[in-house]
Amino acid sequence: MDESVKYMLMCEKSTEIQRRWKCEDGDWIYCKKKLEMVRVGIHVVGSCIIKVDNNKFSFYSGYNEYVDVERKDIIWLPRQDQLQAMICVAFNPYIHLDEFYKFADKHFDFKSLEQIWLLFVMSHIDKKGWDVNKQDWVSVRSD
Repeated sequence: MDESVKYMLMCEKSTEIQRRWKCEDGDWIYCKKKLEMVRVGIHVVGSCIIKVDNNKFSFYSGYNEYVDVERKDIIWLPRQDQLQAMICVAFNPYIHLDEFYKFADKHFDFKSLEQIWLLFVMSHIDKKGWDVNKQDWVSVRSD
């Protein structure tokens, strides 16, 4: 799982992706209130986040401390399989796998498969590209 600041920023700025999030156990999130990356679900070891309802969560620190967290303080960090599922729902997955490999060859400056898949999803579904200078998503032309 990509834990880089760049991936967290890309995810935070991808409002379209954030709106699609349906919270499930096992999801990775970054909790801005606690400045920590944690998993959603049952506490196993360390911290976790527990969904209370669609806009409220409870952060468990592992020390019997629960802190209420609002949705606006959470960034969903989609896993590679979740990003791939978005493409499979929108398009024929077999056609787009070959297209993904060609796309990835052109974007070697992105350091993880999660970053490249996020870029691919944003490009193909939301028609946006990552502007490295602005550190934000911008609309791209359709060719």
